[in-house]
Amino acid sequence: MEATEQKVQLQQRYWVTKDSKAKLLQVGAKCVDTVPHKEHYYDTALDELAMAQVWLCQRNQQWCLIAGPQDQVTRENTGTCESVSDTNELLYQSRAEVQNSKSTLYKNSKEKKPTPLECLDSQNNQHHDLNKTQKYVEPTYTELLGEQEIMMYLTNFLRIDLTIEEKRNMAMEDFLRRAGIDHYASNLTAYQSTYKLCDRYTVIIQREDSSLKESAVVLLDVDISSICKGFEEIETLANYLGFEHQAIQREQELSHREIEQTI
Repeated sequence: MEATEQKVQLQQRYWVTKDSKAKLLQVGAKCVDTVPHKEHYYDTALDELAMAQVWLCQRNQQWCLIAGPQDQVTRENTGTCESVSDTNELLYQSRAEVQNSKSTLYKNSKEKKPTPLECLDSQNNQHHDLNKTQKYVEPTYTELLGEQEIMMYLTNFLRIDLTIEEKRNMAMEDFLRRAGIDHYASNLTAYQSTYKLCDRYTVIIQREDSSLKESAVVLLDVDISSICKGFEEIETLANYLGFEHQAIQREQELSHREIEQTI
């Protein structure tokens, strides 16, 4: 009786590009599992957070704050960063656009404000339309997850006067009422989706909160003697789907920024 050759699971990680998911479905991939991600967004009545590229949300019972770079926000507020200001203006002109039908959006009487992902997408679209005489620096975002850390950030940002005791013991819900921050929208999306292809490949697509992009992990079980061939097969599939290597894309972005800074 012949011994069964040992199998190993290969794994490669990529960034998902614009048409990747459509191509994945075209080649017959089936979605076998979805992890829902429910988000509730909050802001002041004057939209102070969104206008300063700050977003506060609650994701599956966990609070999260995403903030743009402070020096960029400061320049925008003083009127010296025209490209960011123009982008924000365009974002707020497009508030009435409806999100993808796969997302369920509940709104109160306020207008819909852009989410972090919508803002980043719009800024990326505006990137190539900027005046060539301007230097464009891709914004980087900071994510805060601890409630105390978030409340401290908002206390400084909104200039709220709290006692030492309040800073130590105030609950998030009480702080929001004190700061005049209210819920304005809820969004239910697919945070992670798992696809099966040809009964061989497993492709897991997930939203990366820190970069606001989608990553893809491709898994393939192969015999231990076929590891090199297996990696070649994964690479062939990734190229067809338009996936990008994360390390390579990072190098391209850094090179692109260096070229722009010399213009």
